[in-house]
Amino acid sequence: MEKGAISRDDILKTLREYDELGAEAFLGLYGFKPARKFLILHEGKEYDSKAVAGVAHKHSQGRPLAWDELSGGIGHAVDWLKREGFHVGVSRSPKWTRDELILACDVVAKNGWRGLSSSDPRIGELSDLLQLLAAYPSEQRAAEYRNRNGAALKTLTIASFHLDYQDSPINGGQLDREVLHGFLDRPAEMARR
Repeated sequence: MEKGAISRDDILKTLREYDELGAEAFLGLYGFKPARKFLILHEGKEYDSKAVAGVAHKHSQGRPLAWDELSGGIGHAVDWLKREGFHVGVSRSPKWTRDELILACDVVAKNGWRGLSSSDPRIGELSDLLQLLAAYPSEQRAAEYRNRNGAALKTLTIASFHLDYQDSPINGGQLDREVLHGFLDRPAEMARR
């Protein structure tokens, strides 16, 4: 059996089977878990990339690959699927960069250290700017990359780490806290960045 020797037709047959069974039954039948990072985007639907690539092997190679016989990431399943003309995207956007957090924190600072709602025009501007700057290449960005909801949530997260915030902080990362403290310690310097 030659690993990676799957054709576009093999993949399309597998996608039809996936649709017929449904994601949960398909994954269960072949012993795969839901994709943690990469999804096939085909005709308006999303499919688990590693599972599809592994199961597609049964059409031309006689048996599907098991989950532990291939990697779902770049170098294996993703490359095989792209080679056959399929668009593969990520299921989640990558972590916020320091520069992105500085931009979001500046918006929060100008709003009196309060988070903003997704309907606020300033969130729309922030979201548009983050998408334009694109800190990550397109293959690493989910469809909702830095959209209004995500930008609004990040401002709420940052605001929740402020010393004056009354409730429990929203889950965020250490970098969120570092950027906030940078703004609190050196506001003029951080706002210029």
